Amino acid sequence: MFAMLAVACIGMASASAASLGGLGGRSLGADRGVVASCDTNGVTLVKGPIVFTPAMNAFTMSTFSVRTIAAACRGRTLFLTLRDPSNVAIATISAAVGGTRVNLTLGTPVRVSQIAGVAIAIK
Repeated sequence: MFAMLAVACIGMASASAASLGGLGGRSLGADRGVVASCDTNGVTLVKGPIVFTPAMNAFTMSTFSVRTIAAACRGRTLFLTLRDPSNVAIATISAAVGGTRVNLTLGTPVRVSQIAGVAIAIK
């Protein structure tokens, strides 16, 4: 009896996971597999100048350039997210990929002391 119940539960869990959509190059779901990328060798991030912003009484940064983007990424959207030391997103900006370089400017500068990491995704 216990073995039949275990098999039934495993079957239901497998059926539920299969109905969640799976993985793909443009969307994510519940599944395991390789997600194809339009840029297989990575991109280069160039940070803009660090300036002193008197209104914030801090050194800030607001411009970034993502370079060496593969031609296969044209027509997609690049997302750049700045993260604080707790891995919380403190700013996100996006732009269309039209060539091998995307220049991004934040609407509000971010304190350099708050930036602990940067995440880049092309979708």
